[in-house]
Amino acid sequence: MHPNNTGRQIPFSITTLNSITPSHFCNPGAMKSLVALVFICMFLPKAELLRCYSCDPTKCDQIEPQTCSAGMDSCITATATVLNEKLNLKACAPKEVCDVGPSSFMGVTIDNVKCCQTDLCNGAERFTLSLFLMFIPLLSFILFT
Repeated sequence: MHPNNTGRQIPFSITTLNSITPSHFCNPGAMKSLVALVFICMFLPKAELLRCYSCDPTKCDQIEPQTCSAGMDSCITATATVLNEKLNLKACAPKEVCDVGPSSFMGVTIDNVKCCQTDLCNGAERFTLSLFLMFIPLLSFILFT
């Protein structure tokens, strides 16, 4: 321990600092970890508004992406029954709506409520996500062997 200008003891000396070389920071293991970290960070979600599919309940076979407004933090898919006619719903919704579950109000019954919180998650199932998940172990094998 060496005293500094304030009289406090510091746990290192200039000799200790001079002994640190670039090889302390640039070894192959550290570089592989850094590359993996950068790759993972590329896929982290960004702080943007949620995007959900929405449709006209009378013809929900034509879905379109919609950017949700602030406070709408979930995508909802549900079935509404109005006068014995079933309608499909896809839209942005606040999380509180998802927690309610099946309900009935003034002759309108809403059931089969499914909510999710990722972009465009209330559309049809996609195969590309599983292909991406299969790619991660392959990439890890290449990077770390």
